[in-house]
Amino acid sequence: MDKISYRHFVLIFVLVVILAVVVSCGRRESAPIRPTPTGEGNAEGTTTVTVTGTVQDVMRSAQIIMFREPVKGFLYVALTKDTRLISREGQNITLQEIEAEMRIQVTGRPGSQGTLLAEEVRILP
Repeated sequence: MDKISYRHFVLIFVLVVILAVVVSCGRRESAPIRPTPTGEGNAEGTTTVTVTGTVQDVMRSAQIIMFREPVKGFLYVALTKDTRLISREGQNITLQEIEAEMRIQVTGRPGSQGTLLAEEVRILP
């Protein structure tokens, strides 16, 4: 059997996590939500969490950012079509402009398996 590289393993793991999130979003019953450190909530009643961490890897095709180490239980940041990406100067940017070793602040909703579903990703100085 061929060896699978670490990067491929992570990509497969993240894709499985995203699939699990998509499947769970289709269910009518809601799962318990972790409390947020900021105590914020959005109009749908879901909890919003803000974390700050250092980027280890950006998987652009999967729309995933991986932190160097877990931050408040989150290792992965999953982007959606509605995620806002903001530069240090406050300008809108694309995922191609986010690189390893950058410090970012992410606001979003808790997903499953250590994934944060990002509403906003801001590059920090």
